Order: sequence, then C-alpha cells, then structure tokens
Amino acid sequence: MDAVHEREHPAAEHPAAEYAASTVRFKLRRWPPQVLLRGDPGRIRMATLLSRRALGAAELARMSDRPPEESHAFLHVLQSTGLVDARTDALAPPPAPAAPEPAASKPSFGRGLIASIRRRLGVGNSTA
Repeated sequence: MDAVHEREHPAAEHPAAEYAASTVRFKLRRWPPQVLLRGDPGRIRMATLLSRRALGAAELARMSDRPPEESHAFLHVLQSTGLVDARTDALAPPPAPAAPEPAASKPSFGRGLIASIRRRLGVGNSTA
C-alpha cells in the first residue's frame, strides 16, 4: 500500500520532487552564514546565483552544475532558516519587450523637469 501512496503523492514522500515539480522561484534575502556554506564551492556558487535573481530548483541545479538533489537540499536548508524568499510564478519570467517602455518615458520626464524649473525661475518658453 505504501507503493500506491508513493505513486499517487510522490512529492509527499520526497521533498526534492516537490521542488522539481513546482513553479516556485527562490531569491536570497541575505548571505548565508559560513556554517551553512561549509566552505563548499558548490554551495557558494548556488548562493551567488540566488543572490542575483530568483531561480527555480531545476534552473539552480543546471546553472551551478550541481546534481538536482544537492540544489534541492540546499534550497530546503535556506528556506527552513528563512534566508530565501519563495514566490510562485504562474508563467516564465516577464517578457523582454517590457524594457523599452521606461526608456520611452525618460525623455518626457526630462522635458517636464526642465519646463518645471523654467516656470519656477520665471524663464519663458518663447521660441523665435
């Protein structure tokens, strides 16, 4: 009967499977203490990656060249000590086309700022 339960709920029996199957992304809140890193270059690499951006468990394993089980265990330790923020993503990270919008708004902000300064100084906007 345990085998049936394991087939129905594999994540309940294996916490690493829960990380692999989920859409949870983790980002480091603060640098882990040396006790957690244990001077292990793999853990230091994973912590560095998590400090830069939110990653899923599979992404972390792939980018750090560590076995998935090791990245899952490290994430579990970080999560249990409150060192990571976890968020659920319904989809992949935001699309790239969103970046040009702020660049387009910068010139109008600058012109508005200059116009505001001119008004305060009493300098007219008369053009010949």
